[in-house]
Amino acid sequence: MHRALIFIMFFSVLMNKVYAQMPIVLKVGKGAIQDVAATSDGSFVVSFCGDRGVRVWDVNRQKEIHQFPSDGKTRCVDISPDGTHFIAGGDRANVVLRDVSTGKEVRQWSQAAVALSFSSDSKNVCLVDSSGNVKIIRLSDGATTQNAKIPSPFVAAISHDGQRIASIGYGDVEQKVVRIWDIASGAEVVAMPGKAHQIKSIAWAPSDRQIMTGGSNGNAVIWDVATGTVDRTIALNHEVFSVQFSPDAKSALIGIGTTSIFKQRKSTGVIHLVEVSSGKSIFEYRTKTDAVFSVAFSENGELMIAGGQGGKIYLWKKHDTKDGR
Repeated sequence: MHRALIFIMFFSVLMNKVYAQMPIVLKVGKGAIQDVAATSDGSFVVSFCGDRGVRVWDVNRQKEIHQFPSDGKTRCVDISPDGTHFIAGGDRANVVLRDVSTGKEVRQWSQAAVALSFSSDSKNVCLVDSSGNVKIIRLSDGATTQNAKIPSPFVAAISHDGQRIASIGYGDVEQKVVRIWDIASGAEVVAMPGKAHQIKSIAWAPSDRQIMTGGSNGNAVIWDVATGTVDRTIALNHEVFSVQFSPDAKSALIGIGTTSIFKQRKSTGVIHLVEVSSGKSIFEYRTKTDAVFSVAFSENGELMIAGGQGGKIYLWKKHDTKDGR
């Protein structure tokens, strides 16, 4: 028993060296941070805040470098793997491509977007709108090179290889079913039966062999994509608003919280970093006032990001030590 306790304490200390325990906090506005994304090296972050629009941040200087007003309907943002461009769109907002360094608009499409994702070579963007139209947009000339159709989704995520979509459709509300679709054909690949809760977030593992979902029953669930079965359920006891795998798939970032529209009841939230293989907590951070609506990693794993309901962005950087931890 004594040895086991020592091991647990040592493991906790070792893992807690990975990221600084206290975050950098950027105050954006009063509206919720609906989505966040980072450049591959973690130098820049793009965020969308309901009352302050789309913003670009220099992480090292902890300073905003660009701000673009929004009509409040932006829903998703993404940064190209080469770090040169970012894209933003929403249910009823135009999709806009901009240069990260200058903020200059490169191209705009009159499209709605539930999900947006750059291809691995940064040459294309996959777009899913609320009507279920799936388009591959070639950024060099704005042409649509592929157009598939799935049932209208209210939550969707595009796989890393750009070949599949995981979604919850409006027609699936009663069954709470997560479905996987092949983008090229529009065919359903597998359906994952859910329980009686509304799934609020979906994320793909880097290998695209698993997805993670989070919902209002207080669980984060890791699914096997090939079989549609549950690999692991992580109980968190509050609504799960956002989930994301780390780039090495060994850990996952999960944002939870309680929300309230009444002033006498403050929203609260917790940002969890958990071990994927066991579901055990590596560390957690309590926001005190913010339910956590968005989470992300930089591709190199050097930066963790979370966005809160109260307009704050939380950033964790890896410790600058010899072994990289």
